Amino acid sequence: QAGIYYAVATNGDGCQTRTFPINITYRTQQAPPKPVISVVGKTDLCTTNEQVLLQAPAGYNAYYWTNYATSAGITVSPFGTDSFAVKVTNTEGCTSEFSDYIKIRKLQSPPKPILLYKDSILQSTNTNFYQHRWFLNGELIAVNTPSFKPTIGGFYTVQAYIGQCESPFSEWSNILLPLKTGLETLENSGFIQVFPNPTQGTIRIQIISSLKDGTIDLYDSSGKHLRTGKISILDNQMEISLAEVLSGTYILVWKSADGLVRGSKKIVKL
Repeated sequence: QAGIYYAVATNGDGCQTRTFPINITYRTQQAPPKPVISVVGKTDLCTTNEQVLLQAPAGYNAYYWTNYATSAGITVSPFGTDSFAVKVTNTEGCTSEFSDYIKIRKLQSPPKPILLYKDSILQSTNTNFYQHRWFLNGELIAVNTPSFKPTIGGFYTVQAYIGQCESPFSEWSNILLPLKTGLETLENSGFIQVFPNPTQGTIRIQIISSLKDGTIDLYDSSGKHLRTGKISILDNQMEISLAEVLSGTYILVWKSADGLVRGSKKIVKL
């Protein structure tokens, strides 16, 4: 029961000593529920100075983290891998159990991959230690190994990653496979004439080939597709305005009417 309690000790001579009183009360509140930590940022940190904020629920009187911090939120950047949890205390002094642990890892971002194409195999120089994302003409494809044999011609790039830490994209590799007509593999240069290049605005594109119709696709340096234009079979020329795009390097890809990649050209917007 609630109340003030004390004890009285009596010795053999009848002398007594009373303890200090203790006031026993019952809390009207229950212990707080198990808190849930909010992560502001990534749980995989990729650079030396990268940090992440771990935030406990607001509105409590006290906080206690497993790293001995006592604030509602903590900013952490471990040297390797570490886990963090928190418990909270309400206004009547009732304390929750610890939250689930949040694991924070400090990783090293993979280096920029270099693409090699030999014996019909396209390979990233990054090792099997990393995972890979491959892109064909700017679109993600279902290949996640460091090397594979392309079955479709086009522009390939790869990105290596570990956890949430990503490498820069590799340079583009234009894989020209034999044509359905049985002709020899076309070379990359010479089939697309672009002028002026570099440009500050509009460029004129001309196809130098007996196959004059098809499409011209414009990609930025990350592989994002920006637009598609049609090449007329009558004059095999077209104009594209780059006035609204930022300065940088872009890639033109020419596909003939049968959908095969026939050539490419790198252009520079000043």
